Amino acid sequence: MNARNIPQIDLAEVMAKIRAEIDKNRTQQSSSDYFENFPLRKPKRLDLQMLPEGPAFEMKRRGYNLKDFLKFHGVEFIDSAYIGILGREPDPEGYEYYLHNLRTGTMTKVEILGRLRFSPEGRAKSVIVKGLLPNFLIQSLFRVPVVGYFSRLFTGILNLPAIIKNFERLECYSQTRFIDFQNHNVITIRSIQDTINEMSDQLLILNDLRAGLERLDAIELELTDSRDVLYTKADRIELQKVSSGKADRSEVEKLAASKVDISAFEDLKVSKVDKTDLAGLASILTQQQQNLDSLQFTITDLERRYSLLVEKHLNDLVVSSLSLQQQTQTLMVESSHLLDSLYLSFEDQFRGTRSDIKDRIRIYLPYIRKAGAGSADSPILDLGCGRGEWLEFCSGEGLTAKGVDNNRIMIELCRVFGLDVIEADLLDYLSMHDTDNFGAITAFHIVEHLSFKQIIGFFDGAFRALKPGGTLIVETPNPDNMMVASRDFYQDPTHRNPLPSSTLLFIAKARGFTDLEILPLNPVPDYARDPEVTGKLRDLIYGPQDYALIGKKPSQ
Repeated sequence: MNARNIPQIDLAEVMAKIRAEIDKNRTQQSSSDYFENFPLRKPKRLDLQMLPEGPAFEMKRRGYNLKDFLKFHGVEFIDSAYIGILGREPDPEGYEYYLHNLRTGTMTKVEILGRLRFSPEGRAKSVIVKGLLPNFLIQSLFRVPVVGYFSRLFTGILNLPAIIKNFERLECYSQTRFIDFQNHNVITIRSIQDTINEMSDQLLILNDLRAGLERLDAIELELTDSRDVLYTKADRIELQKVSSGKADRSEVEKLAASKVDISAFEDLKVSKVDKTDLAGLASILTQQQQNLDSLQFTITDLERRYSLLVEKHLNDLVVSSLSLQQQTQTLMVESSHLLDSLYLSFEDQFRGTRSDIKDRIRIYLPYIRKAGAGSADSPILDLGCGRGEWLEFCSGEGLTAKGVDNNRIMIELCRVFGLDVIEADLLDYLSMHDTDNFGAITAFHIVEHLSFKQIIGFFDGAFRALKPGGTLIVETPNPDNMMVASRDFYQDPTHRNPLPSSTLLFIAKARGFTDLEILPLNPVPDYARDPEVTGKLRDLIYGPQDYALIGKKPSQ
């Protein structure tokens, strides 16, 4: 054998280093003891205190005094009125109706109490409320034209001291609740910040531990390579000496003594980290990550904006490849999301609960079934999916649906429910998407947010993205209802202008849609109607509050 092919390794020196490493590992504590004493601790539980509640409503068997109800405000007043007079929790429709009228000043507390008490259900309960009837009659008189104005003026002058006293009580109550709210916010923010800081410390420790594990794996790999090299060295020396015929018994015994003892490697293997320890560490890492993921969406959004500001300042200090125009565009895009969280709160306040919305949109299911939409090759596209009620409903019906929205907070909320959503501008998404791709496209309360040019772009993009024979469903507020057109429509400050059904029909037909239909929706419930309002005025005030335009893309 040619001596040039034999690696030049000092066997005695390598063996000395290996045996010294083994002795060192034997003197150290075991891996299980090490990980048991590692400074990991369970993160502190995020215990948020509840906002102090106001006085609770006390039910009485022998009846009530009017003041027992008037001391409550807002939501607490509606709950107390239903429980005290009707003996039950408020139904969603009545709750929303009376709370809305109370907050807008359309009805007074006495009027709400009177309507509940003298409704058919209230008469059946026959709950006594002292002082309600005369006050209810007087305030009902206030609604009579001309006479009501002077009656209200005269009554207001007589009750001026009581009115001033009530205002003072309300001011004191509001100030107290505001201070409680401020204190509660301070405590909550501090608790969240402490938890974030502690979790950050734990993650730093875990990162150090992970780096140590990677180092141990590298050492194990080096030792394995060294063992293979030593075996190869010994085998080559033996072959060389055998081939030359110079190996005697003493030399063979000396060579055998100089070879690496396999038991040494076994001892070293035992001293390595056990796989169960690694599994335990992986479990700890997973739990820590889940704890961080459970923080509120608003905190995540604030962290994202903080990162953007930090990145912007760093880019100012170094030579950046981005032009000023690109940086400006990035900041403008981010600034458009500053009110995402506020708009989600607005939806929760005025849009209704998830169950209410899903009950309302159930009416569209036959149209989707008839179009054959909702399969994997003919999915439903919901533009402006918002909180995802329609997507969740479709999923429950076994239909395949995808949502698009540019509100990041709502997108994160949809993903929590496991829904398929994309953060994008709906017009940009339609313009970039393939043609003939969707079996149905829906847009609930979207077109009233668009300019006329954007509405045209919306119908053109939907027409292009729909499969032949696909269905388009567009829902929007109905300006034929006088209350919607003059007041309710403008509760959302992002609305542009109401769209009459005839206008939307004309646009849809002009952009190529056929089989067009207008579906009136959501009339004012009977219990909220004034029986004295009749005829055409009844239709204008209590008629459908929304409508849907339904059309198809021609099959050919």
